[in-house]
Amino acid sequence: MTLCKTPLLPLRVMLFSFYGGVSCVLPFVALHMSTLGLSAAELGWLQTVLPLAGCAGPLLGGALADRLGSYRPLLVGALLLCAAAYPCLMLVPAVQPPPPADAELEALTFLCTDQGGLLAAARCQQPCRLGDPRPRQYYLERCAFTCRPGVPLPSGLPHLCLTSGENTVCELVADVGDGLVVNGSVPRLLEQPDERRQCSYPLVDLARGHQTFDALTCRAPPQCHVSCHARQLSVGAPPLWAAGRCRRPPPDGRLTFWLYFGLRAVTELCLPLALVLVNTSALALCRRHGSDYGWEAACGLLGLVTFAPICGYLIDVHEKLFKYLDFRPSFYVFCALMLICVILASVVPVPPAPTGRRDYLRPLAKSLCNLEFFSVLCVLMLLGTLWGFLEAYLYDHVSALGGSQLQNGLSLAAGTALLLPFLARAEPLINYCGHHHIFIIALIIYIVRYVSYAYILVPWLFLVAESLEMFTVHLAWLAAVLFAASQSRPATEATAQAVITVAHFGVAGGAVLYMLLYYCCRALRPHRPPYGRHKREMYSSNGAMLNGTYAPLKSRHNGI
Repeated sequence: MTLCKTPLLPLRVMLFSFYGGVSCVLPFVALHMSTLGLSAAELGWLQTVLPLAGCAGPLLGGALADRLGSYRPLLVGALLLCAAAYPCLMLVPAVQPPPPADAELEALTFLCTDQGGLLAAARCQQPCRLGDPRPRQYYLERCAFTCRPGVPLPSGLPHLCLTSGENTVCELVADVGDGLVVNGSVPRLLEQPDERRQCSYPLVDLARGHQTFDALTCRAPPQCHVSCHARQLSVGAPPLWAAGRCRRPPPDGRLTFWLYFGLRAVTELCLPLALVLVNTSALALCRRHGSDYGWEAACGLLGLVTFAPICGYLIDVHEKLFKYLDFRPSFYVFCALMLICVILASVVPVPPAPTGRRDYLRPLAKSLCNLEFFSVLCVLMLLGTLWGFLEAYLYDHVSALGGSQLQNGLSLAAGTALLLPFLARAEPLINYCGHHHIFIIALIIYIVRYVSYAYILVPWLFLVAESLEMFTVHLAWLAAVLFAASQSRPATEATAQAVITVAHFGVAGGAVLYMLLYYCCRALRPHRPPYGRHKREMYSSNGAMLNGTYAPLKSRHNGI
Protein backbone atom coordinates (compact mmCIF):
# COMPACT_ATOMS: atom_id res chain seq x y z
CA MET A 1 0.00 0.00 0.00
CA THR A 2 1.08 3.57 -0.65
CA LEU A 3 0.52 4.46 2.99
CA CYS A 4 2.99 1.84 4.24
CA LYS A 5 5.90 2.42 1.85
CA THR A 6 8.86 2.34 4.24
CA PRO A 7 11.37 4.02 1.87
CA LEU A 8 9.13 7.10 1.79
CA LEU A 9 8.89 7.56 5.56
CA PRO A 10 11.96 9.89 5.83
CA LEU A 11 10.54 11.99 3.00
CA ARG A 12 7.16 12.24 4.71
CA VAL A 13 8.73 13.30 8.01
CA MET A 14 10.74 15.92 6.11
CA LEU A 15 7.62 17.22 4.40
CA PHE A 16 5.78 17.28 7.73
CA SER A 17 8.59 19.29 9.31
CA PHE A 18 9.07 21.66 6.36
CA TYR A 19 5.43 22.64 5.91
CA GLY A 20 4.99 22.76 9.67
CA GLY A 21 7.89 25.21 9.83
CA VAL A 22 6.38 27.34 7.08
CA SER A 23 3.12 27.52 9.05
CA CYS A 24 5.06 28.79 12.09
CA VAL A 25 6.04 32.02 10.34
CA LEU A 26 3.51 32.54 7.56
CA PRO A 27 0.67 33.99 9.72
CA PHE A 28 2.96 35.94 12.05
CA VAL A 29 5.84 37.45 10.06
CA ALA A 30 3.72 40.36 8.76
CA LEU A 31 2.40 41.00 12.28
CA HIS A 32 5.96 41.02 13.63
CA MET A 33 7.00 43.51 10.95
CA SER A 34 4.22 45.90 12.01
CA THR A 35 5.59 45.98 15.59
CA LEU A 36 8.96 47.44 14.56
CA GLY A 37 7.72 51.04 14.45
CA LEU A 38 8.35 51.53 10.73
CA SER A 39 6.29 54.04 8.81
CA ALA A 40 3.42 53.05 6.55
CA ALA A 41 5.49 53.93 3.47
CA GLU A 42 8.36 51.72 4.63
CA LEU A 43 6.03 48.82 5.40
CA GLY A 44 4.41 49.14 1.98
CA TRP A 45 7.81 49.21 0.30
CA LEU A 46 8.87 46.06 2.11
CA GLN A 47 5.65 44.24 1.26
CA THR A 48 6.16 45.12 -2.41
CA VAL A 49 9.89 44.63 -2.93
CA LEU A 50 10.54 41.55 -0.80
CA PRO A 51 8.35 39.18 -2.86
CA LEU A 52 9.95 40.49 -6.06
CA ALA A 53 13.42 39.97 -4.62
CA GLY A 54 12.41 36.43 -3.71
CA CYS A 55 11.85 35.53 -7.35
CA ALA A 56 15.58 35.26 -7.97
CA GLY A 57 16.13 32.45 -5.46
CA PRO A 58 13.91 29.77 -7.05
CA LEU A 59 14.89 30.63 -10.64
CA LEU A 60 18.63 30.66 -10.11
CA GLY A 61 18.64 27.83 -7.58
CA GLY A 62 16.32 25.60 -9.61
CA ALA A 63 18.39 26.02 -12.77
CA LEU A 64 21.60 25.37 -10.84
CA ALA A 65 20.15 22.24 -9.21
CA ASP A 66 19.18 20.86 -12.63
CA ARG A 67 22.61 21.56 -14.06
CA LEU A 68 24.31 19.93 -11.07
CA GLY A 69 22.00 16.95 -11.26
CA SER A 70 21.55 16.97 -7.46
CA TYR A 71 19.09 18.83 -5.24
CA ARG A 72 20.68 18.02 -1.89
CA PRO A 73 23.45 20.69 -1.60
CA LEU A 74 21.20 23.61 -2.45
CA LEU A 75 18.32 22.26 -0.36
CA VAL A 76 20.48 21.83 2.75
CA GLY A 77 22.03 25.27 2.26
CA ALA A 78 18.65 26.98 1.80
CA LEU A 79 17.20 25.29 4.89
CA LEU A 80 20.20 26.28 7.01
CA LEU A 81 19.98 29.92 5.93
CA CYS A 82 16.25 29.99 6.69
CA ALA A 83 16.82 28.41 10.10
CA ALA A 84 19.35 31.13 10.91
CA ALA A 85 17.71 34.18 9.33
CA TYR A 86 14.19 33.95 10.75
CA PRO A 87 15.21 33.85 14.45
CA CYS A 88 17.60 36.73 13.74
CA LEU A 89 14.57 38.86 12.89
CA MET A 90 13.87 38.97 16.61
CA LEU A 91 17.19 40.78 17.10
CA VAL A 92 16.20 43.69 14.85
CA PRO A 93 15.71 46.71 17.15
CA ALA A 94 12.38 48.47 16.94
CA VAL A 95 12.31 52.15 16.05
CA GLN A 96 12.16 54.05 19.33
CA PRO A 97 9.48 56.75 19.30
CA PRO A 98 10.52 60.19 20.54
CA PRO A 99 9.74 60.94 24.19
CA PRO A 100 6.42 62.71 24.68
CA ALA A 101 6.70 66.45 24.49
CA ASP A 102 6.24 68.46 27.66
CA ALA A 103 3.41 70.81 26.77
CA GLU A 104 4.28 73.25 29.55
CA LEU A 105 7.83 73.62 28.30
CA GLU A 106 7.00 73.60 24.62
CA ALA A 107 4.79 76.69 24.97
CA LEU A 108 5.93 80.22 25.77
CA THR A 109 4.79 80.76 29.34
CA PHE A 110 4.12 83.90 31.38
CA LEU A 111 4.87 83.46 35.12
CA CYS A 112 3.50 86.12 37.39
CA THR A 113 3.67 86.92 41.15
CA ASP A 114 3.03 90.01 43.20
CA GLN A 115 6.66 90.99 42.47
CA GLY A 116 6.33 91.08 38.68
CA GLY A 117 6.15 88.92 35.60
CA LEU A 118 8.55 86.71 33.62
CA LEU A 119 8.41 85.19 30.15
CA ALA A 120 9.78 81.65 30.18
CA ALA A 121 10.66 79.42 27.23
CA ALA A 122 11.94 75.85 27.13
CA ARG A 123 15.71 75.37 26.94
CA CYS A 124 15.33 72.20 24.77
CA GLN A 125 18.99 71.13 25.05
CA GLN A 126 20.03 74.45 23.53
CA PRO A 127 21.66 77.52 25.12
CA CYS A 128 19.33 80.30 26.14
CA ARG A 129 19.21 83.23 23.79
CA LEU A 130 20.09 86.69 25.04
CA GLY A 131 17.34 89.23 25.51
CA ASP A 132 16.22 91.83 23.00
CA PRO A 133 15.24 95.41 23.93
CA ARG A 134 12.90 95.79 20.96
CA PRO A 135 9.22 95.90 21.99
CA ARG A 136 6.93 93.07 21.04
CA GLN A 137 3.27 92.39 21.52
CA TYR A 138 2.12 89.38 23.52
CA TYR A 139 -1.22 87.76 24.11
CA LEU A 140 -1.71 86.23 27.58
CA GLU A 141 -4.50 83.70 28.05
CA ARG A 142 -5.65 80.64 30.05
CA CYS A 143 -4.16 81.72 33.35
CA ALA A 144 -4.33 79.47 36.42
CA PHE A 145 -2.85 79.29 39.92
CA THR A 146 0.18 77.05 40.46
CA CYS A 147 1.46 76.31 43.95
CA ARG A 148 4.32 74.36 45.47
CA PRO A 149 3.63 70.77 46.56
CA GLY A 150 1.58 70.64 49.75
CA VAL A 151 0.21 74.18 49.37
CA PRO A 152 -3.55 74.27 48.66
CA LEU A 153 -4.71 76.19 45.64
CA PRO A 154 -6.34 79.50 46.48
CA SER A 155 -10.02 80.01 45.90
CA GLY A 156 -11.11 82.51 43.30
CA LEU A 157 -9.81 83.26 39.84
CA PRO A 158 -6.44 84.74 38.82
CA HIS A 159 -6.12 88.44 37.96
CA LEU A 160 -3.42 90.26 36.00
CA CYS A 161 -2.77 93.80 37.19
CA LEU A 162 -1.03 96.58 35.25
CA THR A 163 0.34 99.33 37.52
CA SER A 164 1.37 102.86 36.61
CA GLY A 165 2.24 105.04 39.58
CA GLU A 166 -0.80 104.99 41.77
CA ASN A 167 -3.09 103.66 39.06
CA THR A 168 -3.75 99.92 38.86
CA VAL A 169 -5.82 98.16 36.21
CA CYS A 170 -6.68 94.48 36.92
CA GLU A 171 -8.32 92.05 34.52
CA LEU A 172 -9.58 88.53 35.01
CA VAL A 173 -7.76 86.10 32.69
CA ALA A 174 -9.05 82.66 33.69
CA ASP A 175 -9.13 79.30 31.92
CA VAL A 176 -12.19 80.39 30.02
CA GLY A 177 -12.53 83.97 28.82
CA ASP A 178 -10.71 86.68 26.92
CA GLY A 179 -6.97 87.13 27.21
CA LEU A 180 -4.86 90.21 27.77
CA VAL A 181 -2.87 91.96 25.02
CA VAL A 182 0.20 93.80 26.26
CA ASN A 183 3.35 95.31 24.73
CA GLY A 184 6.70 94.77 26.38
CA SER A 185 10.35 93.97 25.92
CA VAL A 186 12.76 91.42 27.37
CA PRO A 187 16.15 93.16 27.33
CA ARG A 188 18.02 90.70 29.56
CA LEU A 189 18.24 87.02 30.38
CA LEU A 190 17.63 86.13 33.99
CA GLU A 191 20.53 84.08 35.38
CA GLN A 192 19.34 80.66 36.54
CA PRO A 193 20.96 77.41 37.73
CA ASP A 194 22.06 75.06 34.95
CA GLU A 195 19.60 72.36 36.03
CA ARG A 196 16.65 74.57 35.16
CA ARG A 197 15.05 73.64 31.85
CA GLN A 198 13.71 77.12 31.18
CA CYS A 199 15.07 80.42 29.90
CA SER A 200 13.44 83.28 31.84
CA TYR A 201 13.24 86.95 30.88
CA PRO A 202 11.70 89.79 32.98
CA LEU A 203 8.96 91.54 31.02
CA VAL A 204 9.49 95.35 31.23
CA ASP A 205 8.61 98.57 29.35
CA LEU A 206 4.97 97.62 29.41
CA ALA A 207 2.36 99.42 27.31
CA ARG A 208 -1.25 98.91 26.42
CA GLY A 209 -2.66 101.07 23.70
CA HIS A 210 -1.20 104.55 24.23
CA GLN A 211 -0.71 104.11 27.99
CA THR A 212 2.53 102.88 29.60
CA PHE A 213 2.85 100.88 32.79
CA ASP A 214 5.58 100.18 35.30
CA ALA A 215 4.88 96.52 36.05
CA LEU A 216 2.58 93.59 35.43
CA THR A 217 1.80 91.75 38.67
CA CYS A 218 -0.64 89.12 39.90
CA ARG A 219 -2.63 88.67 43.07
CA ALA A 220 -1.31 85.38 44.36
CA PRO A 221 -0.80 84.09 47.92
CA PRO A 222 2.70 83.14 49.17
CA GLN A 223 4.30 80.06 47.56
CA CYS A 224 1.91 80.38 44.65
CA HIS A 225 2.05 82.14 41.32
CA VAL A 226 -0.07 82.57 38.21
CA SER A 227 0.91 80.72 35.05
CA CYS A 228 -0.43 81.84 31.67
CA HIS A 229 0.02 80.73 28.11
CA ALA A 230 1.70 83.41 26.00
CA ARG A 231 1.87 84.02 22.25
CA GLN A 232 3.87 86.66 20.41
CA LEU A 233 1.69 88.73 18.10
CA SER A 234 4.21 91.29 16.82
CA VAL A 235 5.15 91.17 13.17
CA GLY A 236 7.52 94.14 13.18
CA ALA A 237 10.21 92.36 15.27
CA PRO A 238 11.37 88.81 14.65
CA PRO A 239 10.22 86.28 17.22
CA LEU A 240 12.66 85.73 20.03
CA TRP A 241 11.48 82.11 20.30
CA ALA A 242 11.42 80.47 16.87
CA ALA A 243 8.47 78.27 16.08
CA GLY A 244 9.30 74.61 16.49
CA ARG A 245 12.47 75.30 18.44
CA CYS A 246 11.66 72.47 20.82
CA ARG A 247 10.30 70.17 18.17
CA ARG A 248 11.96 66.79 18.49
CA PRO A 249 13.35 65.24 15.30
CA PRO A 250 11.49 62.23 13.92
CA PRO A 251 12.96 58.85 14.89
CA ASP A 252 15.65 57.50 12.61
CA GLY A 253 14.52 54.07 11.46
CA ARG A 254 17.20 53.46 8.82
CA LEU A 255 19.06 50.87 10.87
CA THR A 256 15.85 48.95 11.62
CA PHE A 257 14.65 49.19 8.03
CA TRP A 258 17.82 48.01 6.29
CA LEU A 259 18.66 45.34 8.85
CA TYR A 260 15.16 43.91 8.59
CA PHE A 261 15.22 44.15 4.80
CA GLY A 262 18.52 42.28 4.61
CA LEU A 263 17.37 39.41 6.82
CA ARG A 264 13.99 39.13 5.12
CA ALA A 265 15.66 39.18 1.70
CA VAL A 266 17.64 36.10 2.75
CA THR A 267 14.47 34.31 3.86
CA GLU A 268 12.56 35.34 0.74
CA LEU A 269 15.35 34.00 -1.44
CA CYS A 270 15.88 30.72 0.41
CA LEU A 271 12.42 29.62 1.59
CA PRO A 272 10.83 29.53 -1.92
CA LEU A 273 13.95 27.77 -3.21
CA ALA A 274 13.60 25.18 -0.45
CA LEU A 275 9.93 24.76 -1.41
CA VAL A 276 10.91 24.12 -5.03
CA LEU A 277 13.57 21.57 -4.14
CA VAL A 278 11.39 19.80 -1.55
CA ASN A 279 8.58 19.41 -4.08
CA THR A 280 10.98 18.24 -6.80
CA SER A 281 12.55 15.69 -4.47
CA ALA A 282 9.12 14.40 -3.48
CA LEU A 283 8.07 14.05 -7.12
CA ALA A 284 11.22 12.13 -7.98
CA LEU A 285 10.77 9.72 -5.07
CA CYS A 286 7.09 9.23 -5.89
CA ARG A 287 8.01 8.13 -9.39
CA ARG A 288 10.71 5.77 -8.12
CA HIS A 289 8.44 4.05 -5.58
CA GLY A 290 5.15 4.24 -7.50
CA SER A 291 3.40 6.45 -4.95
CA ASP A 292 0.58 8.94 -5.38
CA TYR A 293 1.93 12.44 -4.79
CA GLY A 294 -1.21 13.21 -2.81
CA TRP A 295 0.00 11.04 0.07
CA GLU A 296 3.20 13.02 0.34
CA ALA A 297 1.34 16.32 0.06
CA ALA A 298 -0.97 15.14 2.85
CA CYS A 299 2.01 14.62 5.15
CA GLY A 300 3.21 18.16 4.47
CA LEU A 301 -0.19 19.76 4.96
CA LEU A 302 -0.67 17.76 8.16
CA GLY A 303 2.37 19.57 9.53
CA LEU A 304 0.82 22.87 8.53
CA VAL A 305 -2.42 21.99 10.32
CA THR A 306 -0.49 20.95 13.43
CA PHE A 307 2.00 23.73 14.04
CA ALA A 308 0.13 26.90 13.03
CA PRO A 309 -2.39 26.66 15.92
CA ILE A 310 0.33 25.51 18.33
CA CYS A 311 2.47 28.57 17.60
CA GLY A 312 -0.53 30.87 17.87
CA TYR A 313 -1.38 29.39 21.25
CA LEU A 314 2.22 29.75 22.47
CA ILE A 315 2.28 33.42 21.43
CA ASP A 316 -0.97 34.07 23.32
CA VAL A 317 0.34 32.33 26.44
CA HIS A 318 3.58 34.33 26.26
CA GLU A 319 1.60 37.57 25.97
CA LYS A 320 -0.53 36.71 29.03
CA LEU A 321 2.51 35.82 31.11
CA PHE A 322 4.79 38.72 30.18
CA LYS A 323 2.16 41.35 29.24
CA TYR A 324 3.54 42.13 25.79
CA LEU A 325 3.21 40.63 22.31
CA ASP A 326 6.24 38.59 21.29
CA PHE A 327 6.63 36.26 18.31
CA ARG A 328 9.71 34.43 19.58
CA PRO A 329 7.87 31.11 20.19
CA SER A 330 6.89 30.79 16.53
CA PHE A 331 10.37 31.65 15.24
CA TYR A 332 12.03 29.21 17.63
CA VAL A 333 9.72 26.36 16.62
CA PHE A 334 10.41 27.21 12.99
CA CYS A 335 14.16 27.00 13.60
CA ALA A 336 13.84 23.58 15.28
CA LEU A 337 11.73 22.18 12.43
CA MET A 338 14.12 23.48 9.78
CA LEU A 339 17.04 21.78 11.51
CA ILE A 340 15.10 18.51 11.43
CA CYS A 341 14.58 19.06 7.71
CA VAL A 342 18.31 19.63 7.26
CA ILE A 343 19.10 16.28 8.86
CA LEU A 344 16.52 14.42 6.78
CA ALA A 345 17.44 16.21 3.54
CA SER A 346 21.01 15.01 4.07
CA VAL A 347 19.96 11.34 4.17
CA VAL A 348 16.87 11.07 1.93
CA PRO A 349 18.01 9.17 -1.21
CA VAL A 350 16.71 11.45 -3.98
CA PRO A 351 17.36 10.01 -7.47
CA PRO A 352 19.91 12.09 -9.39
CA ALA A 353 18.73 13.97 -12.46
CA PRO A 354 20.57 13.65 -15.77
CA THR A 355 22.93 16.52 -16.57
CA GLY A 356 24.43 17.98 -19.68
CA ARG A 357 23.79 20.97 -21.89
CA ARG A 358 21.79 19.02 -24.48
CA ASP A 359 19.64 17.39 -21.80
CA TYR A 360 18.83 20.74 -20.21
CA LEU A 361 18.33 23.56 -22.72
CA ARG A 362 16.35 21.74 -25.39
CA PRO A 363 13.88 20.02 -23.01
CA LEU A 364 13.53 23.27 -21.09
CA ALA A 365 12.58 25.17 -24.22
CA LYS A 366 10.07 22.49 -25.23
CA SER A 367 8.53 22.46 -21.75
CA LEU A 368 8.19 26.19 -21.19
CA CYS A 369 7.75 27.59 -24.69
CA ASN A 370 4.19 26.51 -25.36
CA LEU A 371 0.83 28.19 -25.09
CA GLU A 372 -0.70 26.10 -22.31
CA PHE A 373 2.28 26.46 -20.00
CA PHE A 374 2.21 30.21 -20.56
CA SER A 375 -1.51 30.38 -19.84
CA VAL A 376 -1.02 28.42 -16.60
CA LEU A 377 1.65 30.91 -15.56
CA CYS A 378 -0.77 33.76 -16.18
CA VAL A 379 -3.47 32.32 -13.97
CA LEU A 380 -0.94 31.46 -11.27
CA MET A 381 0.12 35.10 -11.25
CA LEU A 382 -3.42 36.17 -10.43
CA LEU A 383 -3.92 33.44 -7.85
CA GLY A 384 -0.66 34.42 -6.19
CA THR A 385 -1.62 38.10 -6.15
CA LEU A 386 -4.93 37.35 -4.46
CA TRP A 387 -3.29 35.01 -1.97
CA GLY A 388 -0.42 37.37 -1.20
CA PHE A 389 -2.75 40.28 -0.44
CA LEU A 390 -4.67 38.19 2.08
CA GLU A 391 -1.52 36.86 3.72
CA ALA A 392 -0.15 40.39 4.09
CA TYR A 393 -3.22 42.02 5.63
CA LEU A 394 -5.75 39.41 6.78
CA TYR A 395 -4.02 38.39 10.02
CA ASP A 396 -3.51 42.00 11.02
CA HIS A 397 -7.21 42.59 10.32
CA VAL A 398 -8.18 39.67 12.54
CA SER A 399 -6.00 41.05 15.34
CA ALA A 400 -7.55 44.52 14.90
CA LEU A 401 -10.98 42.97 15.47
CA GLY A 402 -9.79 41.52 18.76
CA GLY A 403 -8.78 38.11 17.50
CA SER A 404 -6.04 36.10 19.18
CA GLN A 405 -2.95 34.61 17.59
CA LEU A 406 -4.51 31.18 18.12
CA GLN A 407 -7.33 32.28 15.83
CA ASN A 408 -4.78 33.41 13.25
CA GLY A 409 -3.13 30.00 13.39
CA LEU A 410 -6.46 28.20 13.14
CA SER A 411 -7.46 30.32 10.14
CA LEU A 412 -4.38 29.09 8.29
CA ALA A 413 -5.17 25.48 9.21
CA ALA A 414 -8.92 25.61 8.50
CA GLY A 415 -8.81 25.10 4.74
CA THR A 416 -5.94 22.65 4.94
CA ALA A 417 -7.67 20.27 7.34
CA LEU A 418 -10.73 19.92 5.08
CA LEU A 419 -8.59 18.92 2.12
CA LEU A 420 -6.65 16.14 3.85
CA PRO A 421 -9.25 13.34 3.27
CA PHE A 422 -9.17 13.98 -0.50
CA LEU A 423 -5.40 13.81 -0.87
CA ALA A 424 -5.26 10.01 -0.79
CA ARG A 425 -6.29 10.02 -4.46
CA ALA A 426 -5.11 13.49 -5.44
CA GLU A 427 -3.55 12.62 -8.79
CA PRO A 428 -6.61 10.79 -10.20
CA LEU A 429 -8.86 13.54 -8.86
CA ILE A 430 -6.88 16.33 -10.52
CA ASN A 431 -6.48 14.30 -13.71
CA TYR A 432 -10.24 13.75 -13.86
CA CYS A 433 -11.20 17.36 -13.17
CA GLY A 434 -8.45 18.95 -15.22
CA HIS A 435 -6.12 21.60 -13.89
CA HIS A 436 -7.88 24.32 -15.90
CA HIS A 437 -11.22 23.67 -14.17
CA ILE A 438 -9.54 23.67 -10.75
CA PHE A 439 -7.95 27.05 -11.50
CA ILE A 440 -11.26 28.53 -12.63
CA ILE A 441 -13.03 27.26 -9.50
CA ALA A 442 -10.25 28.76 -7.38
CA LEU A 443 -10.74 32.17 -9.00
CA ILE A 444 -14.50 32.06 -8.43
CA ILE A 445 -14.11 31.07 -4.78
CA TYR A 446 -11.60 33.89 -4.28
CA ILE A 447 -14.43 36.28 -5.16
CA VAL A 448 -16.60 34.68 -2.48
CA ARG A 449 -13.79 34.94 0.08
CA TYR A 450 -13.05 38.59 -0.60
CA VAL A 451 -16.72 39.57 -0.42
CA SER A 452 -17.21 37.65 2.83
CA TYR A 453 -14.26 39.38 4.52
CA ALA A 454 -15.93 42.74 3.96
CA TYR A 455 -18.88 41.73 6.18
CA ILE A 456 -17.20 39.60 8.86
CA LEU A 457 -16.80 41.44 12.16
CA VAL A 458 -16.37 38.47 14.53
CA PRO A 459 -12.89 36.86 14.44
CA TRP A 460 -14.16 33.29 14.77
CA LEU A 461 -16.21 33.67 11.57
CA PHE A 462 -12.99 34.07 9.62
CA LEU A 463 -12.50 30.33 10.03
CA VAL A 464 -15.55 29.74 7.82
CA ALA A 465 -14.19 31.93 5.04
CA GLU A 466 -10.68 30.56 5.43
CA SER A 467 -11.98 27.00 5.03
CA LEU A 468 -12.45 27.84 1.35
CA GLU A 469 -8.67 28.06 1.08
CA MET A 470 -8.70 24.32 0.33
CA PHE A 471 -9.80 25.28 -3.21
CA THR A 472 -8.10 28.64 -3.71
CA VAL A 473 -4.62 27.67 -2.51
CA HIS A 474 -3.92 24.05 -1.69
CA LEU A 475 -5.82 22.19 -4.41
CA ALA A 476 -4.89 24.77 -7.04
CA TRP A 477 -1.22 24.66 -6.04
CA LEU A 478 -1.22 20.85 -6.06
CA ALA A 479 -2.64 20.94 -9.59
CA ALA A 480 0.06 23.41 -10.64
CA VAL A 481 2.84 21.22 -9.21
CA LEU A 482 1.55 18.13 -10.99
CA PHE A 483 1.04 20.05 -14.23
CA ALA A 484 4.60 21.38 -14.16
CA ALA A 485 5.89 17.87 -13.43
CA SER A 486 3.99 16.47 -16.41
CA GLN A 487 5.36 19.12 -18.77
CA SER A 488 9.02 18.79 -17.77
CA ARG A 489 11.77 16.23 -18.11
CA PRO A 490 13.96 15.01 -15.24
CA ALA A 491 16.78 17.32 -16.36
CA THR A 492 14.54 20.42 -16.14
CA GLU A 493 12.08 19.53 -13.39
CA ALA A 494 13.49 21.84 -10.71
CA THR A 495 13.50 24.75 -13.18
CA ALA A 496 9.87 24.10 -14.14
CA GLN A 497 8.85 23.99 -10.47
CA ALA A 498 10.78 27.22 -9.89
CA VAL A 499 8.94 28.94 -12.74
CA ILE A 500 5.49 28.13 -11.36
CA THR A 501 6.63 29.17 -7.88
CA VAL A 502 7.76 32.56 -9.15
CA ALA A 503 4.58 32.89 -11.19
CA HIS A 504 2.62 32.81 -7.96
CA PHE A 505 3.49 36.52 -7.64
CA GLY A 506 1.66 38.01 -10.62
CA VAL A 507 -0.64 40.55 -12.18
CA ALA A 508 -4.43 40.78 -12.19
CA GLY A 509 -5.06 40.23 -15.87
CA GLY A 510 -3.80 36.67 -15.86
CA ALA A 511 -7.13 34.90 -15.25
CA VAL A 512 -9.00 36.49 -18.14
CA LEU A 513 -6.08 35.84 -20.47
CA TYR A 514 -5.87 32.23 -19.32
CA MET A 515 -9.56 31.45 -19.85
CA LEU A 516 -9.61 33.17 -23.27
CA LEU A 517 -6.51 31.35 -24.45
CA TYR A 518 -7.66 27.97 -23.18
CA TYR A 519 -11.21 27.93 -24.52
CA CYS A 520 -10.45 29.76 -27.77
CA CYS A 521 -7.62 27.38 -28.58
CA ARG A 522 -9.80 24.41 -27.67
CA ALA A 523 -12.65 25.66 -29.84
CA LEU A 524 -10.48 26.54 -32.83
CA ARG A 525 -8.37 23.37 -32.78
CA PRO A 526 -10.55 20.50 -31.60
CA HIS A 527 -8.75 18.06 -33.93
CA ARG A 528 -5.29 18.72 -32.48
CA PRO A 529 -4.04 15.97 -30.19
CA PRO A 530 -2.41 16.82 -26.88
CA TYR A 531 1.04 18.25 -27.43
CA GLY A 532 4.25 17.31 -25.75
CA ARG A 533 7.56 15.70 -26.40
CA HIS A 534 5.72 12.49 -27.23
CA LYS A 535 2.08 12.01 -28.09
CA ARG A 536 0.23 11.25 -24.91
CA GLU A 537 -2.80 9.04 -24.64
CA MET A 538 -6.06 10.39 -23.28
CA TYR A 539 -7.19 8.47 -20.23
CA SER A 540 -10.66 7.01 -20.07
CA SER A 541 -12.88 5.56 -17.39
CA ASN A 542 -15.62 3.21 -18.59
CA GLY A 543 -15.52 4.78 -22.01
CA ALA A 544 -15.69 8.39 -20.77
CA MET A 545 -12.80 10.67 -21.65
CA LEU A 546 -11.21 12.42 -18.69
CA ASN A 547 -10.30 16.08 -18.61
CA GLY A 548 -6.61 15.85 -17.79
CA THR A 549 -3.86 16.03 -20.37
CA TYR A 550 -1.01 14.62 -18.31
CA ALA A 551 -0.23 11.16 -17.07
CA PRO A 552 0.18 10.08 -13.46
CA LEU A 553 3.65 10.60 -12.11
CA LYS A 554 4.41 6.93 -11.75
CA SER A 555 4.08 6.39 -15.50
CA ARG A 556 6.38 9.29 -16.42
CA HIS A 557 10.12 9.14 -16.99
CA ASN A 558 10.57 5.43 -17.30
CA GLY A 559 13.29 4.06 -15.14
CA ILE A 560 13.63 7.21 -13.04
